[in-house]
Amino acid sequence: MIIESLTGMLNRYFVIIPIIWFGGYTLATAWSHYELAQIGAVFARENAGHSFQFSSSINDLLIDSENDAELSGLAGKLVSTHEIPVVYQIDKDHYRGAVMAYRLGSSKTCTRLLHDETFRKTGGLYSLQKNYAFDKEPCVYFAPERPQKPIVIVTSTRSEMESFFTRYTTSRMKVQIQGEVIDGLNSGFGKALTWYPQPYLGCFLNSGAQKWDCFTEFGRENTKVLKGGDNVALNASEVLGRALNLKYMPSNLRQMDNEIN
Repeated sequence: MIIESLTGMLNRYFVIIPIIWFGGYTLATAWSHYELAQIGAVFARENAGHSFQFSSSINDLLIDSENDAELSGLAGKLVSTHEIPVVYQIDKDHYRGAVMAYRLGSSKTCTRLLHDETFRKTGGLYSLQKNYAFDKEPCVYFAPERPQKPIVIVTSTRSEMESFFTRYTTSRMKVQIQGEVIDGLNSGFGKALTWYPQPYLGCFLNSGAQKWDCFTEFGRENTKVLKGGDNVALNASEVLGRALNLKYMPSNLRQMDNEIN
């Protein structure tokens, strides 16, 4: 269209159409990314106001993910990335509400448990690497166990927000510590518009309402963790780890001294 306008085959005013289309979409995409950045900055400021000196020698940490599926893997994530020997989690979906204790195990322990039929009847384990090399890498293993110390319990509520520009899901965690409540620990994920326009239009038959439902949509980027103004990731494990002052320590730097017999 631009070439045709320049050569006189079309009225030059037609050049305005693609300029408006691509220019307007570019502005919408920029606002989409900006909006997610602002949400992350607000969450980071709110999270910074909450802190508690958690000690695993005094308390046990218990995750209750009943109202938020995003917390279902939080116990395993915490023990594999932070210096905490065990994290308990109420597993309502797979183990009928049992309290499971999650620990980080060495390759020796992982290999042994992998072939332990008695252990695997009630517990389980998973590799931290995609190659599932249990004999070479640490793993996270879990089994039924009740906390022995006063518990610090973490609950959460999940909400999903959507506008023309952005979509994001947030988890608002509440930590109860010996009568004290830390409320308002925010983590989340978002989807911004792609930088190149990808419009979609489609219809499907709604059998319940006995009608056709149609939709229009623009393509969005893959889901990304929200980030604060200091570029700190706002996923649940990082947010909770900072609030409880847990030392960040990846599994490859850990000395696993909490092996089971």
